[in-house]
Amino acid sequence: MNAPIVWIIIPGLVAIVLFILQDRVKFVNSVGILLALLLGLFAIVLPIGQTITLGMLSFEISDTLVVLGRRFVISQGDTALIALMYFGAAFWFGGVIFAKTTRSFIPLALAISATLIAAFSVVPFLYGPLLFELAVLVSIPLLALPGMGVSKGVLRYLTYQTLGFPFLLFSGWLLTGIEVSPGNSLQILQASVLLALGFAFLLGVFPFHTWIPMLGESAHPYNIAFVYYQLPIAITIYALNLFDQYVWLRSSVTTHSILIIVGITMIFVGGTITAFQRHLGRMMGYALIVDIGFSLIAISSGLVNNESLGLFFGMLLPRGLALGVWSLALVVISSKVVGGNGIPTIVPSSLSFRSIQGIAHRLPVASFCLLIAYFSIAGLPLMAGFSVRHAILDAFQGSNILSQTLIFLGMIGVFIGGMRTIAVMISGTVDSGWQRNETAWEVVFLSLGSVSLLILGLFPKWFIPVMFYVTESFDHFGP
Repeated sequence: MNAPIVWIIIPGLVAIVLFILQDRVKFVNSVGILLALLLGLFAIVLPIGQTITLGMLSFEISDTLVVLGRRFVISQGDTALIALMYFGAAFWFGGVIFAKTTRSFIPLALAISATLIAAFSVVPFLYGPLLFELAVLVSIPLLALPGMGVSKGVLRYLTYQTLGFPFLLFSGWLLTGIEVSPGNSLQILQASVLLALGFAFLLGVFPFHTWIPMLGESAHPYNIAFVYYQLPIAITIYALNLFDQYVWLRSSVTTHSILIIVGITMIFVGGTITAFQRHLGRMMGYALIVDIGFSLIAISSGLVNNESLGLFFGMLLPRGLALGVWSLALVVISSKVVGGNGIPTIVPSSLSFRSIQGIAHRLPVASFCLLIAYFSIAGLPLMAGFSVRHAILDAFQGSNILSQTLIFLGMIGVFIGGMRTIAVMISGTVDSGWQRNETAWEVVFLSLGSVSLLILGLFPKWFIPVMFYVTESFDHFGP
């Protein structure tokens, strides 16, 4: 037995079986939730590379699986990240009943998680982009639901992800050549440019970010939030593995400067545009852009300080929980606005400010939980995202006044967007008093997620030290 079989092969095979049996909804939901929880639990309790004794039975979980001459390596340091991905998947699977999404969501989402883990664990890394492209293709049925056509957001998402694929392949070929002749400055420059463009397309880095808000407006919010959560994690880990492997890339002043400039630009652009948005789905996309901007700043600091790298991983749990609560609240609001029951998709106009005016009077729980998730990603004090966001800004305080001003303006823009959302939700007269139209289970699930965000905000030491453990898998970061 080895780790890649447990966390890649088994969930991949189960995903295929569940896809075939997707008409048996309760069975698929139960198996998907149970398997994701078990995979997350195994990532925490199973030691890799050590002998495990259970009575008279002894066995060892190795870290490497060889397939057609290519190795998939999952080390002990990767297990915390894998646990976060599968626990996050279990969280999304648990809300499927209320999210009114398609029956194929759990099989496809499970396959995406397994494929993304394979993408950042494959050796040589040159095969990672192939697996990322496969995960993107599997995600298309989640974003372009049957009978609803393919939106411009889905087409742009597929286009940009596919454009990033050849850039990473060519850069991988150049990096292999640099290992042979490390003094070739022209080849180093070419590889750096190709890498930057490849990751810019995949992560939605400015100015290739337009697919993120477009998907937020046109795709099912629950499905796109899952993609928003899983895809950036795997792509960023893949990038960090490259930084860890190539000292010239990690120690380059140009690399550090590019990450800082792009991160600040994403915070400023995403935040200022959020302040003027009039659609809740697009606002979720722009909030994610701001969060990715802070991630890039944390990574740039992490190239020279392992503690700052840990702050990047500390952002992942609050982001995932907030996106899950936010997207489920959007589904509840949209279904009530259009008057549908059990609709498998979202009507784009149902989440515009004009449609949700005064919605808090009819859906107070969904509206309040949406705001909790929004301000958590925005980094409001006492929310889950505040402590890590504050630590990143504290580590970045030595920067110039222009950088600080742009970051400040971006954060102000996000808060303005939140205040405008509150004003729209509570506007209008209350003719029949405040009513609660959410179902009991919707209230329970949304409340649990929102309370968890508040608890993480009040007690950040409960999760941040755990996420710092992931940095141990990157041997060459820091001083």
